[in-house]
Amino acid sequence: MTPVFMSTKAQVVGDPRVFNNTTCVFKVRRNHHSNSSFNYSPDNVLECVLYRSASANGCDTFELKTGHLIDIVYSVDENHWNDKTKTQLRIRDYKPSN
Repeated sequence: MTPVFMSTKAQVVGDPRVFNNTTCVFKVRRNHHSNSSFNYSPDNVLECVLYRSASANGCDTFELKTGHLIDIVYSVDENHWNDKTKTQLRIRDYKPSN
C-alpha cells in the first residue's frame, strides 16, 4: 500500500499544463510563511501530476495559477521519461488553502 501525505499552503509555481484533458502537470514549493510539512528549502520546487477523468476537465475544477496556495493530498512517485528518473508528487486531491 502506498503511503499518502498531506501538506498545507503549497504554492503553485508556473501555470499547469494539461494533456489529453485528463492529466495536469504543475509544480509547487513550500510557502515560506506556512507551517507546511514540506521539509526542504523554499527554493526547491517539486513536480506534481494530477490524473482526472475526462469529464473532470483536468485542472478546471479549481483554476491553478502561479502563486495560488493549495492544500494537497499526495503520494510520492517516480517519473520515468526519456531514460531519466525524477521524483514527483502524485496529487490525490487538492483545495484552495484558507
